Amino acid sequence: MKRRAMIIYCDNTPSGELYGPPQDKINYCNFLQNNLGGKWDSNEILPLPNPTSVEVLKEKNIFFKGADYSFIIFTGHGFLNIDDRNRQYVELLNDNIPITNLITTAKRQTMIIDACRGYYSPTKEMLKGLTESFEYFSGDPFSTREIFDRAVLRAEEGLTVLYAASKNQTALDTDNGAAYLLSLLRIAELWEDN
Repeated sequence: MKRRAMIIYCDNTPSGELYGPPQDKINYCNFLQNNLGGKWDSNEILPLPNPTSVEVLKEKNIFFKGADYSFIIFTGHGFLNIDDRNRQYVELLNDNIPITNLITTAKRQTMIIDACRGYYSPTKEMLKGLTESFEYFSGDPFSTREIFDRAVLRAEEGLTVLYAASKNQTALDTDNGAAYLLSLLRIAELWEDN
């Protein structure tokens, strides 16, 4: 299975500086490359610091070409665009884009949007697939990639989007990274411990 992850982290855009996004990039790169995160190879993860809209589109089209599974994380400023049917937008270095511009051609996709004023509407198929897969975990760290790949391939095709905040709410930025992303990582660690 060809998998790709893009981490778009924007700590210096027109709405102001944020402290958390660079730490989010570090936290997610570390998580994805360990056993619990699916043992991704470093060449399967593309960090994009403060990109322009042109850079995002270019990298999306090149990096995700032929991918079976795409995982996109955005951490930075965002908003609901009232003029565009309340669609969620993210703020890049030079432009605001709807998150629909981040959709890839992969049959299975996950997005985490850690930005203010989003909607929260995750599906449970990916989590269900991961739970069932770990029944087969033998404790061998080298099997982690295979377990992750099987879970993704068993999940329903389509796009799953996780939002850090409900409508008209803000997402919390901290020096250690975004509160939502830190919470997701902590839950994964607790799940592993149990």
